[in-house]
Amino acid sequence: MRKENEMSHKFFRRFTDRFLLLGIIFVLIACTVAPATPTPTLLPPTPTPQGRTLLVTSNEDSGPGTLRQALLNAKPYDVITFDPAVFPPVAPVTIALSSGLPELNQGNITIEASNAGVILDGNNVTIQEFVNGISISSDNNIIRGLQIVGFSGAGIGLNGGAQYNLIGGEQNVGVRVWVGQGNLISGNHFGVGLWDETTSHNMIKGNFIGSNLDWTATWGNAQDGIHSNGATQNLITGNVIVGNENAGVYLCCALNGLNVVTNNLIGTVPLGVPLGNGLAGIIIDRSRYNVVGPGNTIAHNLGDGISFWEDTPYNTVTKNSIYANSGRGIGISDTQGILQPPLIFNWDLQAGTVAGSACANCTVEIFSIFADQGDQGAFYEGQATADSTGFFYVDRGSFFRLLRLTATATDPAGNTSEFSPPTQGNRRSLNLQVGNLLPMFPLQNKPSNELADNRIGDVAAVEHISERVWNTGYKWMHLIVDYEGQWQYIDWEREEYALDPREEQVVEDLRSQGVKIQLVLDVWEWQNRVVDYRSEEGIQKYLNWVRYLVRHFKGRIEYYEILNEPEPTVTSLGITADDYINLVKRTVPIIREEDSRAKIVVGSIPDTRFDHVRDFMWDLLKSDVMPLVDGISWHPMFGAFR
Repeated sequence: MRKENEMSHKFFRRFTDRFLLLGIIFVLIACTVAPATPTPTLLPPTPTPQGRTLLVTSNEDSGPGTLRQALLNAKPYDVITFDPAVFPPVAPVTIALSSGLPELNQGNITIEASNAGVILDGNNVTIQEFVNGISISSDNNIIRGLQIVGFSGAGIGLNGGAQYNLIGGEQNVGVRVWVGQGNLISGNHFGVGLWDETTSHNMIKGNFIGSNLDWTATWGNAQDGIHSNGATQNLITGNVIVGNENAGVYLCCALNGLNVVTNNLIGTVPLGVPLGNGLAGIIIDRSRYNVVGPGNTIAHNLGDGISFWEDTPYNTVTKNSIYANSGRGIGISDTQGILQPPLIFNWDLQAGTVAGSACANCTVEIFSIFADQGDQGAFYEGQATADSTGFFYVDRGSFFRLLRLTATATDPAGNTSEFSPPTQGNRRSLNLQVGNLLPMFPLQNKPSNELADNRIGDVAAVEHISERVWNTGYKWMHLIVDYEGQWQYIDWEREEYALDPREEQVVEDLRSQGVKIQLVLDVWEWQNRVVDYRSEEGIQKYLNWVRYLVRHFKGRIEYYEILNEPEPTVTSLGITADDYINLVKRTVPIIREEDSRAKIVVGSIPDTRFDHVRDFMWDLLKSDVMPLVDGISWHPMFGAFR
């Protein structure tokens, strides 16, 4: 046992001194090779202090020979082991706890169960609402070979600046079938939890998180398999993470996360059985500078393979196998500054060549995918660095493994894009000009404020407008206020009006970027208008609202449009042409009075393929309101014009 104890500590010293301290930094930071220097004379290594071996001989909750007593007695460098005669590896024995175990706050403690069969069961713990199976707040501890189930907190929780801890180990070491030194952590609130920014440089390796022992079914944790809130510079490697109700891995709330997720199976097990996680394989949220890859297989998850939520720049995804997820392969929710995926122009599946365009000087990774999947990447096929124009070319040297290709781009700052749309067919060779062999690249849009009026625009609700509008070169925006019809800022009874601050900001953003606005004067929600324009009471309510809105935005709006799709079949409060003409006559003088320089548009007619819609438009065109306004609009639906 003393020999085994020495081997454990030697392994751990190699792990802390060499792999974690240097390995994570090497993955995350591009190192500069320094000139060769003379090798310094090394001092003899400091010997590792020799601790005791504490043998657990009872599966009782407390008392002599129990795990609880061993933890109470443990001092730094002690090793806690389990008697295989009491805890046989082929027939694991349960330790049913009635309260949480003592926290590992001494440091340098090893709990070694890879040669035994031990189940820590927290289902009978009722004292606290959030109890971890094992809590660690110190450094250099090793936990391996346990099954940890049924806890209201994390199966294993690290907090308070815990560093250089090893959770798990090698799956092929030890006598337990399948698991080896890894821990099986299932049926808890979280699988493994890491909290606090100074909780860092820990390794979670070789564990089975969310499955049963033979990998045939999920026994998922109620939240995330691995939940990291604020922790930094941790390594998650070689784990099987499946069947958890939220994310397989959740990395959150660290400005400089610097965590690495590599060589894990997330959503699938070694035998290929699909056991997906509920929200996504990996979620990164309000965290930067993390690396996902290489070598992860992320498949069969019920959401995205990898999902980037809010404030997630500078996260890198590289050389993984991502397929068969219900959502996107990589999904980026934060649209601010999003890196666009590459465009694949030409390819030849048999020759193994592909060319296209990406961001300048970006690293482009090529993947092949199954025929029935879209923007994912099952097999990594190779990579290239795009030149200063964005052109890239990959020659794999042999045929691609599957029949469709996708690509991702990672810029020099470390941001990775979503997957590109997949290719179709065995090959394509675009040739826009005979004899022109120069590489192709996309036309670059100028921003709106650098363009003359091109009469190109779009329609959107306030909440859907972002930098995309002016970076695409639009010069006009058909703007809808309160598209969802909540009207939470309006007191219709008292005629007290206000605007959502977001609407104010959108108007200012559009104007500052050179985009002109056509504002829809309508009080509506998607299914039912909240004002009846056919009654005098409704008309008066509408006119008061129009007066407020035009007065408020005077000088900032180029065109006002009176109602959107007013004809009777659109909503339950649609109106006839005569009703609409009457409303226009009542509304125009108020707009002119409040903003004499503004233009007025009427109509906004929907699908003109239908007779009743065309009749409505002709009635309006032939009416006496047309000399009162500046324009008429209609919606050019697909197929409406031949």
